[in-house]
Amino acid sequence: MHRITTLSTATALFALTGTNALAECPTGSDKKDGITLAQNTPFFMRSDFKSTPDGFVEQRVMEVGSATRSTMALCRHGLVMSGEHSPSGHVEITFIEAETRQVGECSFEVWNVTSSLKDRGGTGAVFLMAYAPELDLVLAASATDADGNQTPVYAYQWAGKTAEIGE
Repeated sequence: MHRITTLSTATALFALTGTNALAECPTGSDKKDGITLAQNTPFFMRSDFKSTPDGFVEQRVMEVGSATRSTMALCRHGLVMSGEHSPSGHVEITFIEAETRQVGECSFEVWNVTSSLKDRGGTGAVFLMAYAPELDLVLAASATDADGNQTPVYAYQWAGKTAEIGE
């Protein structure tokens, strides 16, 4: 059994590349036991997703420089990122195109969508997201500024079943 932890970015890179060939690619049915997605650059981030009666839980660990941050969120749907379900505003999702996205050795059909988060006054943020409907998870996201320029937020580089790598 392999473990992916937040020891350091260099250690994480070794752990991810060494584990890729041994783990099976996850499917939507694997979320009941857990799906793990991770990236190494530009910073280390590991997210573990597990089904709940109300949707799914995401437990995320990020290591940026020497700082490590852990978060946990309950999500009702993969297209609504943590904190977006506020009673003071709304989310608009617009479909752009479908394509296949490679995450490590796994291929997933994704819908590229824009997600506009708006408060009651109409201001907010816009994200371009690669949503994998089979997994009900966002595999990559970029923030879009007022001029349409994209700034990457994250893009997972490895996918696997949590039980195969350890928690």
